[in-house]
Amino acid sequence: MNIKAQLDDSTILRSEDRIKEFLASAVFYPASRLDPRPVMELAGNFSNFVYVDYSLGAKRVEEGLCEPRFAGYRVAEIEDVEPEGFLGCSWKDLPPHIRRVPERMKKPFIKIARLKKRRKADGDSGAEEICILYICGEALTIYEALYRRRDLAPGCLAYINPGIYEGGNYLDFPGILAHRLLIDVEWWLPKYLLHDFSGMDERAEDFFAIHPLYEPEDDPEGQSDDVSPSPLALHRLKNPLDPMEVTIAQCDAVSRVHLRACFERRENERKAKKKRGLRTPKPQS
Repeated sequence: MNIKAQLDDSTILRSEDRIKEFLASAVFYPASRLDPRPVMELAGNFSNFVYVDYSLGAKRVEEGLCEPRFAGYRVAEIEDVEPEGFLGCSWKDLPPHIRRVPERMKKPFIKIARLKKRRKADGDSGAEEICILYICGEALTIYEALYRRRDLAPGCLAYINPGIYEGGNYLDFPGILAHRLLIDVEWWLPKYLLHDFSGMDERAEDFFAIHPLYEPEDDPEGQSDDVSPSPLALHRLKNPLDPMEVTIAQCDAVSRVHLRACFERRENERKAKKKRGLRTPKPQS
């Protein structure tokens, strides 16, 4: 595996071809906060990362990027970016959110940071320079603007503890994200998938329906039995894809969204009924 496209100057901010090159070679990480794990796991093969989250403000992100959380790297520069180049429009002209977002969503912004390897860092521990494009926004909406609008897929998708509870109890996020990726598998499925183990557990609420279309990047049979598994796993898109597996994944994604909508509707009806019952005056004796 070797997917690298280095951001070596600021022309990426002014050239659509450079933006496409950057995005197609990047690791896309929705619900990212400032989690360093994708960089720590993948910096040997990827040098571009797209982090998307709506829960952190601009000052907190800039401070977080400058903290020593990305082991072996230091921030060389951070630049503010206008949305038009990457998203194709201003913030106010973005399409409506595909799903609900909480009122506490921070004011949107885009920052791009260059991180360079520290001199004392292990020479084989990762790329000499990495770039993190941080976008404060709703991940599904941003993905549509960055990738689907350009008929692109990221080099890798990081699906790690997507915060379906902390993000507002929006349990439909995994199903909607999988469904959007499966609309046209030829164009929009990333070649690699980095995930935690709940993402591959069909019993988990954040199971990711596209997972069965991927196979382990590393052969688990070649690993020693006394080595504990990594909390993250890297999988590669199967080639060729089995059409039946694709159909099953599509049905799974859609059914999870509909089941969640049905559950939410029933829950809202139950709450409304309970509220009406509390307001009903008791008959006088």
